[in-house]
Amino acid sequence: MTFFNPPVPATPLARPLLGLALGNSHVAALRLAYTQTQDRPPGLVLEFLASGQAGLAEIALDRGDLIATSPRTAADFLRFGARARIPLAEYDFFLIVGLGFNVYGLEPLYREYRCPGLNGWQSAHPKRSLVSEAAMRQMIAAPLRSCLSGRVAALLRQGSDKPIFQQAQPRPAETLLLQKHYPSLRRAVARGDAQALSALFEQAAALACLDHYLPQPPETRHKGLLTAVAYTENAPRLTADPARLQRQAANDFLHANGVYGARMLHHLGQALAVQPR
Repeated sequence: MTFFNPPVPATPLARPLLGLALGNSHVAALRLAYTQTQDRPPGLVLEFLASGQAGLAEIALDRGDLIATSPRTAADFLRFGARARIPLAEYDFFLIVGLGFNVYGLEPLYREYRCPGLNGWQSAHPKRSLVSEAAMRQMIAAPLRSCLSGRVAALLRQGSDKPIFQQAQPRPAETLLLQKHYPSLRRAVARGDAQALSALFEQAAALACLDHYLPQPPETRHKGLLTAVAYTENAPRLTADPARLQRQAANDFLHANGVYGARMLHHLGQALAVQPR
Protein backbone atom coordinates (compact mmCIF):
# COMPACT_ATOMS: atom_id res chain seq x y z
CA MET A 1 0.00 0.00 0.00
CA THR A 2 1.09 3.60 -0.52
CA PHE A 3 0.65 6.47 1.94
CA PHE A 4 -0.02 9.82 0.25
CA ASN A 5 0.20 13.11 2.12
CA PRO A 6 1.13 15.61 -0.59
CA PRO A 7 1.24 19.40 -0.42
CA VAL A 8 -1.38 21.51 -2.17
CA PRO A 9 -2.12 22.82 -4.73
CA ALA A 10 -1.96 19.67 -6.80
CA THR A 11 0.26 19.27 -9.83
CA PRO A 12 -1.81 19.46 -13.06
CA LEU A 13 -2.44 15.99 -14.43
CA ALA A 14 -0.64 14.99 -17.62
CA ARG A 15 -3.97 13.95 -19.12
CA PRO A 16 -7.59 13.93 -17.97
CA LEU A 17 -8.34 11.06 -15.60
CA LEU A 18 -11.82 9.72 -14.92
CA GLY A 19 -12.48 8.38 -11.45
CA LEU A 20 -15.42 6.92 -9.58
CA ALA A 21 -15.90 8.14 -6.01
CA LEU A 22 -17.88 5.68 -3.90
CA GLY A 23 -19.00 6.17 -0.33
CA ASN A 24 -21.65 7.24 2.10
CA SER A 25 -22.63 10.67 3.43
CA HIS A 26 -18.98 11.79 3.51
CA VAL A 27 -18.97 11.92 -0.28
CA ALA A 28 -21.08 15.08 -0.02
CA ALA A 29 -18.12 17.33 0.90
CA LEU A 30 -16.12 16.26 -2.16
CA ARG A 31 -19.12 16.48 -4.45
CA LEU A 32 -19.88 20.00 -3.22
CA ALA A 33 -16.33 21.13 -3.97
CA TYR A 34 -16.36 19.40 -7.34
CA THR A 35 -19.79 20.50 -8.61
CA GLN A 36 -20.48 23.83 -6.91
CA THR A 37 -17.21 25.61 -6.14
CA GLN A 38 -15.40 23.69 -8.92
CA ASP A 39 -12.26 23.81 -6.80
CA ARG A 40 -10.45 20.81 -8.24
CA PRO A 41 -7.18 20.00 -10.03
CA PRO A 42 -7.18 20.49 -13.81
CA GLY A 43 -7.79 17.18 -15.56
CA LEU A 44 -9.53 15.51 -12.61
CA VAL A 45 -12.91 14.14 -13.69
CA LEU A 46 -15.09 12.46 -11.07
CA GLU A 47 -18.36 10.60 -11.06
CA PHE A 48 -20.06 9.84 -7.76
CA LEU A 49 -21.87 6.82 -6.39
CA ALA A 50 -23.11 7.14 -2.84
CA SER A 51 -25.52 5.35 -0.57
CA GLY A 52 -26.38 6.20 3.00
CA GLN A 53 -25.51 3.95 5.89
CA ALA A 54 -24.37 0.53 4.58
CA GLY A 55 -26.08 0.64 1.20
CA LEU A 56 -22.87 -0.11 -0.68
CA ALA A 57 -22.67 -3.45 1.10
CA GLU A 58 -25.37 -4.48 -1.36
CA ILE A 59 -23.34 -4.44 -4.59
CA ALA A 60 -21.72 -7.11 -6.74
CA LEU A 61 -19.81 -7.63 -9.97
CA ASP A 62 -21.48 -8.93 -13.09
CA ARG A 63 -19.29 -9.34 -16.21
CA GLY A 64 -17.08 -6.43 -15.18
CA ASP A 65 -19.98 -4.16 -14.23
CA LEU A 66 -20.84 -2.97 -10.75
CA ILE A 67 -24.50 -3.73 -9.99
CA ALA A 68 -26.81 -3.33 -7.01
CA THR A 69 -28.19 -6.36 -5.22
CA SER A 70 -31.00 -4.64 -3.31
CA PRO A 71 -33.80 -2.26 -4.31
CA ARG A 72 -32.52 0.57 -2.10
CA THR A 73 -29.03 0.46 -3.56
CA ALA A 74 -30.40 0.09 -7.08
CA ALA A 75 -32.33 3.31 -6.46
CA ASP A 76 -29.09 5.02 -5.39
CA PHE A 77 -27.36 3.84 -8.58
CA LEU A 78 -30.05 5.64 -10.55
CA ARG A 79 -30.14 8.70 -8.27
CA PHE A 80 -26.40 9.34 -8.41
CA GLY A 81 -25.12 7.63 -11.53
CA ALA A 82 -28.31 7.57 -13.60
CA ARG A 83 -27.61 3.98 -14.65
CA ALA A 84 -28.19 0.52 -13.27
CA ARG A 85 -24.82 -0.93 -14.32
CA ILE A 86 -21.44 0.75 -13.86
CA PRO A 87 -18.69 -0.60 -16.17
CA LEU A 88 -15.47 -0.53 -14.12
CA ALA A 89 -13.35 -0.59 -17.27
CA GLU A 90 -14.36 3.01 -17.99
CA TYR A 91 -12.45 4.41 -15.02
CA ASP A 92 -8.80 5.34 -14.53
CA PHE A 93 -9.00 5.13 -10.73
CA PHE A 94 -11.39 4.68 -7.81
CA LEU A 95 -11.82 6.65 -4.60
CA ILE A 96 -13.60 5.10 -1.61
CA VAL A 97 -14.73 7.60 1.02
CA GLY A 98 -15.80 6.72 4.56
CA LEU A 99 -17.76 3.45 4.73
CA GLY A 100 -16.64 2.63 8.24
CA PHE A 101 -13.01 3.68 7.73
CA ASN A 102 -12.60 6.09 10.65
CA VAL A 103 -10.83 6.86 13.92
CA TYR A 104 -13.67 5.83 16.21
CA GLY A 105 -12.19 2.39 16.72
CA LEU A 106 -9.53 4.15 18.81
CA GLU A 107 -12.12 4.82 21.51
CA PRO A 108 -12.21 1.33 23.13
CA LEU A 109 -8.49 0.74 22.56
CA TYR A 110 -7.50 3.91 24.39
CA ARG A 111 -9.88 2.97 27.19
CA GLU A 112 -8.89 -0.67 27.58
CA TYR A 113 -5.14 -0.89 26.84
CA ARG A 114 -1.81 0.76 27.62
CA CYS A 115 0.94 1.43 25.12
CA PRO A 116 4.45 2.96 25.40
CA GLY A 117 4.76 6.54 24.25
CA LEU A 118 1.33 7.77 25.30
CA ASN A 119 0.88 9.67 28.54
CA GLY A 120 -2.47 8.12 29.30
CA TRP A 121 -1.07 4.62 28.83
CA GLN A 122 2.25 4.85 30.67
CA SER A 123 1.26 4.24 34.27
CA ALA A 124 0.46 0.75 35.50
CA HIS A 125 -3.21 -0.11 35.65
CA PRO A 126 -4.60 -3.42 36.96
CA LYS A 127 -7.33 -3.62 34.33
CA ARG A 128 -5.36 -2.51 31.26
CA SER A 129 -3.00 -4.79 29.38
CA LEU A 130 0.28 -3.32 28.14
CA VAL A 131 0.82 -3.83 24.39
CA SER A 132 3.57 -2.71 22.04
CA GLU A 133 3.11 0.01 19.42
CA ALA A 134 3.43 -2.64 16.70
CA ALA A 135 0.66 -4.69 18.27
CA MET A 136 -1.51 -1.61 18.69
CA ARG A 137 -1.10 -0.71 15.02
CA GLN A 138 -2.34 -4.17 14.07
CA MET A 139 -5.26 -3.89 16.49
CA ILE A 140 -6.26 -0.59 14.89
CA ALA A 141 -5.72 -1.90 11.35
CA ALA A 142 -7.77 -5.10 11.68
CA PRO A 143 -11.27 -3.51 11.79
CA LEU A 144 -10.24 -0.95 9.16
CA ARG A 145 -9.23 -3.79 6.85
CA SER A 146 -12.54 -5.61 7.32
CA CYS A 147 -14.89 -2.60 7.28
CA LEU A 148 -17.15 -1.82 4.33
CA SER A 149 -14.48 0.38 2.73
CA GLY A 150 -12.12 -2.58 2.64
CA ARG A 151 -14.78 -4.91 1.27
CA VAL A 152 -15.67 -2.48 -1.50
CA ALA A 153 -11.96 -2.10 -2.35
CA ALA A 154 -11.61 -5.88 -2.62
CA LEU A 155 -14.64 -6.05 -4.90
CA LEU A 156 -13.29 -3.30 -7.16
CA ARG A 157 -9.94 -5.10 -7.37
CA GLN A 158 -11.72 -8.20 -8.69
CA GLY A 159 -13.02 -6.16 -11.60
CA SER A 160 -10.20 -3.68 -12.27
CA ASP A 161 -6.44 -3.30 -11.90
CA LYS A 162 -6.64 0.52 -11.72
CA PRO A 163 -5.50 2.42 -8.60
CA ILE A 164 -7.84 2.34 -5.62
CA PHE A 165 -7.59 5.15 -3.04
CA GLN A 166 -9.22 4.80 0.36
CA GLN A 167 -10.04 7.97 2.28
CA ALA A 168 -11.10 7.86 5.91
CA GLN A 169 -14.10 9.87 6.96
CA PRO A 170 -12.89 13.14 8.50
CA ARG A 171 -11.82 13.18 12.12
CA PRO A 172 -14.54 14.39 14.49
CA ALA A 173 -14.91 18.15 14.60
CA GLU A 174 -13.16 20.03 17.39
CA THR A 175 -16.65 20.79 18.74
CA LEU A 176 -16.55 17.22 20.05
CA LEU A 177 -14.61 18.67 23.00
CA LEU A 178 -17.80 20.46 24.07
CA GLN A 179 -19.99 17.35 23.85
CA LYS A 180 -20.42 14.08 25.73
CA HIS A 181 -19.70 11.74 22.83
CA TYR A 182 -16.53 9.62 22.63
CA PRO A 183 -15.13 10.43 26.07
CA SER A 184 -11.93 8.44 25.48
CA LEU A 185 -11.04 10.57 22.46
CA ARG A 186 -11.70 13.72 24.48
CA ARG A 187 -9.57 12.26 27.29
CA ALA A 188 -6.72 11.60 24.84
CA VAL A 189 -6.75 15.28 23.86
CA ALA A 190 -6.79 16.40 27.49
CA ARG A 191 -3.86 14.13 28.38
CA GLY A 192 -1.72 15.30 25.47
CA ASP A 193 -1.97 11.98 23.63
CA ALA A 194 -3.88 13.22 20.58
CA GLN A 195 -0.86 13.61 18.27
CA ALA A 196 0.66 10.23 19.17
CA LEU A 197 -2.68 8.45 18.92
CA SER A 198 -3.31 10.11 15.57
CA ALA A 199 0.08 8.95 14.30
CA LEU A 200 -0.72 5.37 15.32
CA PHE A 201 -3.98 5.59 13.41
CA GLU A 202 -2.27 6.91 10.26
CA GLN A 203 0.27 4.09 10.30
CA ALA A 204 -2.44 1.50 10.88
CA ALA A 205 -4.66 2.98 8.15
CA ALA A 206 -1.87 2.68 5.61
CA LEU A 207 -1.38 -0.96 6.63
CA ALA A 208 -5.11 -1.64 6.29
CA CYS A 209 -5.61 -0.27 2.78
CA LEU A 210 -5.65 -2.65 -0.14
CA ASP A 211 -3.89 -0.21 -2.47
CA HIS A 212 -3.41 3.47 -1.54
CA TYR A 213 -4.31 5.42 1.58
CA LEU A 214 -5.24 9.09 1.19
CA PRO A 215 -4.95 10.62 4.68
CA GLN A 216 -6.59 13.69 6.10
CA PRO A 217 -4.21 16.65 5.58
CA PRO A 218 -2.49 17.75 8.81
CA GLU A 219 -3.42 21.38 8.19
CA THR A 220 -7.12 20.48 8.49
CA ARG A 221 -6.71 18.94 11.93
CA HIS A 222 -7.11 20.34 15.42
CA LYS A 223 -4.74 18.94 18.05
CA GLY A 224 -3.89 16.15 15.62
CA LEU A 225 -6.89 13.95 16.39
CA LEU A 226 -9.79 16.26 15.51
CA THR A 227 -10.86 18.39 12.53
CA ALA A 228 -10.61 22.16 12.74
CA VAL A 229 -13.97 23.89 12.75
CA ALA A 230 -13.13 25.83 9.58
CA TYR A 231 -13.41 22.51 7.73
CA THR A 232 -16.62 21.29 9.38
CA GLU A 233 -18.98 24.24 9.77
CA ASN A 234 -21.90 24.25 7.33
CA ALA A 235 -21.17 20.69 6.22
CA PRO A 236 -23.48 19.49 3.43
CA ARG A 237 -25.91 16.61 3.61
CA LEU A 238 -25.90 13.89 0.96
CA THR A 239 -28.74 14.57 -1.47
CA ALA A 240 -29.54 13.29 -4.95
CA ASP A 241 -29.29 16.78 -6.45
CA PRO A 242 -26.09 18.63 -5.43
CA ALA A 243 -27.66 21.92 -6.59
CA ARG A 244 -30.24 21.64 -3.79
CA LEU A 245 -27.81 22.15 -0.94
CA GLN A 246 -28.88 21.04 2.52
CA ARG A 247 -26.75 21.49 5.64
CA GLN A 248 -26.04 19.10 8.47
CA ALA A 249 -27.52 19.90 11.87
CA ALA A 250 -25.80 22.67 13.82
CA ASN A 251 -24.49 20.20 16.42
CA ASP A 252 -23.10 17.74 13.84
CA PHE A 253 -19.47 16.81 14.47
CA LEU A 254 -19.09 13.95 11.99
CA HIS A 255 -19.06 15.65 8.58
CA ALA A 256 -16.77 18.02 6.73
CA ASN A 257 -17.62 20.94 4.45
CA GLY A 258 -16.81 21.95 0.88
CA VAL A 259 -13.56 23.63 1.90
CA TYR A 260 -12.38 20.30 3.24
CA GLY A 261 -13.70 18.56 0.13
CA ALA A 262 -11.64 20.84 -2.10
CA ARG A 263 -8.53 20.18 -0.03
CA MET A 264 -9.02 16.45 -0.42
CA LEU A 265 -9.57 16.77 -4.19
CA HIS A 266 -6.23 18.54 -4.52
CA HIS A 267 -4.50 15.89 -2.44
CA LEU A 268 -6.07 13.25 -4.66
CA GLY A 269 -4.83 15.10 -7.75
CA GLN A 270 -1.30 15.20 -6.39
CA ALA A 271 -1.42 11.47 -5.63
CA LEU A 272 -2.67 10.73 -9.14
CA ALA A 273 0.08 12.86 -10.66
CA VAL A 274 2.74 10.50 -9.32
CA GLN A 275 0.93 7.30 -10.29
CA PRO A 276 2.47 5.28 -13.13
CA ARG A 277 0.34 5.28 -16.28
